[in-house]
Amino acid sequence: MRAELPTLGVRLPNSGPFATPANLLATAELAEQLGYDRVWVHDHVSWPRDKLTHFATGSIEACADQDPNFFESVSAAGLLAGRVQRIGIGIAGLVLPLRDPRVLAKQLATIDQLGGGRLVVALAIGAVRGDFEVMGVPFERRGKISNDYLAAMAAILRDPQPVSFEGEVLSFANGTFLPQPTALRLWATGSSEPGLRRAARHADGWMTVYQNVETYGRFAGELDGYAEELGRDPASIDKGYETYVTAAPSNDAALAIARKSLEHKFESLEAGLDVCIVGDPETFLSRLAAYRAAGARHVELKFIAHDVSSLHEQMAMVAEAAGLIRAGAATRA
Repeated sequence: MRAELPTLGVRLPNSGPFATPANLLATAELAEQLGYDRVWVHDHVSWPRDKLTHFATGSIEACADQDPNFFESVSAAGLLAGRVQRIGIGIAGLVLPLRDPRVLAKQLATIDQLGGGRLVVALAIGAVRGDFEVMGVPFERRGKISNDYLAAMAAILRDPQPVSFEGEVLSFANGTFLPQPTALRLWATGSSEPGLRRAARHADGWMTVYQNVETYGRFAGELDGYAEELGRDPASIDKGYETYVTAAPSNDAALAIARKSLEHKFESLEAGLDVCIVGDPETFLSRLAAYRAAGARHVELKFIAHDVSSLHEQMAMVAEAAGLIRAGAATRA
C-alpha cells in the first residue's frame, strides 16, 4: 500500500491552542520515531488573539483563553534541524514579501548546511492583510514583489558567487552569499495562473491547499503544461498538498472529532469533507491514494485533535496504517 501513497508530513503546533515549546518539540520527535517523512511549520508575523482559531493543529473545542503564540517559522526550523536527526523539515508557506530575500537566503542556506540538507521551504505571497500592514509592505503588490524576491533567492542560492540581480522592485550587485546550500529545495505555493507560472519558472516544487482531488489534479496538470512551455521536465517539480485531517477507528468517530472545526473553517461540513481527509484508516488511505494519483507526491497533514494526546494517537494510527512505522518505533513512541 505504501507505494501507492504520497510521502507524508505532519504540521507541528507552532501556532494554535497547542503552541508551546514542549508540544512542538515532542510532536516533532514523535513524527520522526513513527517514520514520517517531514515535519512542517507555518508562517505569519502579526497574530492577534482572534486568529487563535486559525490553528496549525488543534480544534475549535481546544481553543480557550490561551495566548495566541506563534513561533516564528525560520527560527523554529533552525531549532528543529538540531533537535531531530533524520526527518525532513519544511516551512509552508513562508510569506516571502515580508522578508529581505538576501537575509532570508542566508538564513535558509545556514539551516540547510548545519542541519544536513533536510530543509524544504514553500514560499507564499501571503493572504493576511494584517501582516503586510504591520510590516509596511503594500498588500496589492505582493505578487510582483514575490516574483522579484523568488528570482533573487534562486540566483543567490544557485548561481556562482559573487552574484548580481536586477529586478523591478529589488536590485543589488556583486553580493557574495556563502555558504550556498547543499540540498535546499524552494517550492512555491498557490494555484492561480501567476502562482503556477511562478512555480514552473523558479521553484523546485509546488504546494497548494484545500482542494478536492479533481481540482488538485487539474491544477497539477496546468503546472506541468507551464513547465513544458519553459523547457522544464514536469517530473523535476515536486508537488505537495496541505489539508486538515482526522483519523479515528471509525468514520463516525472521526467525523465527531472534526465536525465543529470543519464547519468553522469551511462554513459547512460538506465543503470541509470535500477537501479534507477524515475517516477510519481504510478511508484515510483511500483518500491519500487518490491525491497521489492526481499528482501529489507529498501531503502535509494538519491534524484536528482536541488535545495533544489525541494528536499523537492519530499520528500513530496513520503511521501504522500507511506502513511508516519502522521496527521498534512504536515501542519508543
